[in-house]
Amino acid sequence: MALRLSSVCALALVFAAGPAFAAEQFETQLSPSPLTDGTRINITGDGRARAELDGNKLTVSADFHGLAGAATTGS
Repeated sequence: MALRLSSVCALALVFAAGPAFAAEQFETQLSPSPLTDGTRINITGDGRARAELDGNKLTVSADFHGLAGAATTGS
């Protein structure tokens, strides 16, 4: 009986600790907005943003390509 109880406890511990070892990763594509007929010809480029949650540490990164000019602000 004690062996069975310890096996169940060990198995529960493994399942409970499993998600703590796996980092969650997210990725999305970024695009300019708002687009109007007046601004559509001036807007070029695209971007990607990535986020990784590893325990209580969040890492966010982004990059852009093909912009018509220098990036001036981000929010």
